[in-house]
Amino acid sequence: MIKLFNWNVKLWAIVLALIVVLAGTGFALSDRTNADDTSIVLARANTEGSGIFGDEPGMAVLEDGYMVLVKEKWAGKVIATPGPTSIQYMIIKEQLLSVGLTVKAYDNTNPPGSNEVQLKDVGVGLMAAEFAAGTIDGGIAWEPIYSDILDNAPGAYDVCMTNQLEGQLGHACCMVVANSNFLNDNSEATVRFLAAYCDAVDFINNAKFLGPGSDEYKELMKSCKVLLNGYDNEVIEEALANVTYTYNLTNFEDEYVDLIHAYQESGVIPRNAMDTIGQTPEQFAKAHIDGTYLNNAKSISKVEYKPVTIRVAYLGADIHQLALQVAKDLRYFADYGIEIENIGPFAAGGAVLDAILTGEADIGFAGAPPTVMKTVNLAAS
Repeated sequence: MIKLFNWNVKLWAIVLALIVVLAGTGFALSDRTNADDTSIVLARANTEGSGIFGDEPGMAVLEDGYMVLVKEKWAGKVIATPGPTSIQYMIIKEQLLSVGLTVKAYDNTNPPGSNEVQLKDVGVGLMAAEFAAGTIDGGIAWEPIYSDILDNAPGAYDVCMTNQLEGQLGHACCMVVANSNFLNDNSEATVRFLAAYCDAVDFINNAKFLGPGSDEYKELMKSCKVLLNGYDNEVIEEALANVTYTYNLTNFEDEYVDLIHAYQESGVIPRNAMDTIGQTPEQFAKAHIDGTYLNNAKSISKVEYKPVTIRVAYLGADIHQLALQVAKDLRYFADYGIEIENIGPFAAGGAVLDAILTGEADIGFAGAPPTVMKTVNLAAS
């Protein structure tokens, strides 16, 4: 034991001396393994594109310009969500509570009570099968799963799109998020990535505006079919119409703060999390959203760039992230010297965030709720 202890002392003396030498010569250990990795929001991906389905008609009615869930139609049901870290989960839970229902986690040993709804975590790709098997009575899903279920799952009824619910028009959905240490060393490459990404978003919106008869729309459908292999044209076109694509971060700081408060209220993040971190929610949001890369991306030119590879985490078959596919297919990334290494596909945004926070991915596409939840929890841990 004495010899081992002495050896450890000598080893640490050598390590400390090496650190001093490296510091003096301007070298540093790799940022990839730093304990201060965090996520920084760079841009939006979309603000709409999810819908609610159920097993009977009339599960929502129009009141004062908004769709409102009918309490009696939901009581006693099991409803699928992509998981408690998703924006879809937060929306459906809020709506169910607002009409006076009790919301609980799914319990396969005890069915829901007469005034209760159970929320079941189901991968969106499995919702149609679970609905057909009768293990769920409805659900909330992002596109194109939502349109596919309505078109192809017998007995599925359209309840409403999430943007038809009060307070949900333009809600935070998918974001472009980066690893902070990657940004420190690759600011120029990040700007170039976002320039290509913005070009792709602009192309998508122009193609949708021009409509199915245009060459641009036909080109867009080619990218959709690559991304959504196996979906028919009708489902793809319905999904496209339901998604609002954007990159602008307008008002997102306020949304980030609202999510922090909502998660503290629900206990998903500790109520004293911000005290532990030593920042207000407003300060934390400002520190974890950086629009300068996006602003710079809007003004750079397509010139000869030294190629840079960026590892991008993404969700499987998610039309919200269509701009990533378009930018690859139309060679927008190549125009700015960016080569993409795909990391994934992942089943949910929380897994994308894990890849970013651990440094497995440099940039990723993830929902706003898991981005906030995991980033705050990491900082408070």
